[in-house]
Amino acid sequence: MQSERFIRWSGAALLLGGVAIALFVIVLYPVGGFFGAQRARDPLWVPAHTLHLIGALLTLFGVVGLYGRQIERTGPLGAIGFAIAFVGTALFVGTGMLTTFVWPVLAAFAPATLELDGALFVRPAGVLFGVTILTLIPGYLLLGLATFRAGVLPRGGALLLMVGVVFAIAPPPPVGPFPWIGLVVGGVLFGAGAAWLGYSLWSTEAPDRSIRPWRST
Repeated sequence: MQSERFIRWSGAALLLGGVAIALFVIVLYPVGGFFGAQRARDPLWVPAHTLHLIGALLTLFGVVGLYGRQIERTGPLGAIGFAIAFVGTALFVGTGMLTTFVWPVLAAFAPATLELDGALFVRPAGVLFGVTILTLIPGYLLLGLATFRAGVLPRGGALLLMVGVVFAIAPPPPVGPFPWIGLVVGGVLFGAGAAWLGYSLWSTEAPDRSIRPWRST
């Protein structure tokens, strides 16, 4: 069954993506933030954001299998959540490319662009980061809720995904109210949830298709 094989390998991608995202925020924690050229010059910046990019790419593949395994049980809520989460994850890949490869160059040759009021954070460039936040959080909240309700995959993993995405993606100071350590904890929780769900996809067989799909009442 080619579709089942694809879903299992998507599960492996989601597992590894979750681990990479958790490691990303752990490695980045000593840097202390995103704004300012001095942070992009930190020796931990590029390794951390390389993990960001790898984790985002693997999660993009993984979320397809996450939805595919339970597509008959999640109903419209799952479809909407998957669509928004997929777009948000694709944008997260884009921000990972910027922070890994472009940020250090700007830090060296145009450091003012990385300040909070710098060119990279005003429109239209700054729209990318806002749209990423506004798709990742609702997307994974809806997909996580649909996963929890469907009961096909571990509900604990879905809960970690939902709680983690709020803390990991909500902007830290000076832009938002969430402390820097909250981002790290959120990233670890999100990564743990993704890894748990990915392992379940990899290690278990498809559910019985004769089970009646979930329907809203």
